[in-house]
Amino acid sequence: MSAHAPTTSLRRRLLDGDVCAGPFLKIPAPEVTELAALAGFDLVVVDLEHSPFSMETAVAVIRAAAARGIDAVVRTTENAGAEIGRALDAGAAGLIVPHVSSVEDAREVVGHARFGPLGERGMDLYARAADWGDTDRDAYLRHANEEVLVGVMVEGSAAIDDLAGIAAVEGLDLLFVGPYDLSQSLGYPGQISHPEVVSAIEQAAATAAEHGRVLGMYVDDVDTASRFRELGVRFIGMANDADILRQAFHLVTEGLAGHTACRLEQR
Repeated sequence: MSAHAPTTSLRRRLLDGDVCAGPFLKIPAPEVTELAALAGFDLVVVDLEHSPFSMETAVAVIRAAAARGIDAVVRTTENAGAEIGRALDAGAAGLIVPHVSSVEDAREVVGHARFGPLGERGMDLYARAADWGDTDRDAYLRHANEEVLVGVMVEGSAAIDDLAGIAAVEGLDLLFVGPYDLSQSLGYPGQISHPEVVSAIEQAAATAAEHGRVLGMYVDDVDTASRFRELGVRFIGMANDADILRQAFHLVTEGLAGHTACRLEQR
């Protein structure tokens, strides 16, 4: 709803067939989000589950994303109404909710994330997402239900077994594969290219397509992104800010090795 936000919502772009990519964020600094936007990413994922983010720093990142013309999606710590509501009230363009393994879990997510009649999200008409009450109330409620991306993590064998039912839940947009947890659940920890893991991802892709849902996935590198893009992945969680920065630092120090008498020569 912000004047600086992308003119077409992330949800609409993905459902219309666009491929959108952006890193997960572990560093709670809005400057990283600005750099991601300047690099050309479509979005960032504020990772509350596996990072030191607080809700206050998450809000700062959501604001920085809007100011730079990209979207901020929040991965919550759990399927909890209070946390989901706070993230959406803060203006997140979407959600990825972990630990969803059943149709009942998926219905709870939608209930927490959508206003009636689709759900029972707590209604704050004076939230930041509603421009502190400055947006027409009907327009705000309609926008929240029609333009906010609601996704669940597919990261275990139980979720794969119940995937068709999960994908059929009304109000759900995104099935996001967590490949490492999935590989562990299937008995091949860390082996995301194992045939059984790839088969599960292919099943997720087919199910997402059948039900008109978006398939998302976390990837470590561009080659992996390209490979799984061919399977139908449209929401690409492109590594994370800490790993991207670590690799960039290594490239610089490797280039400087032999040209300095400082710590680099001691490596």
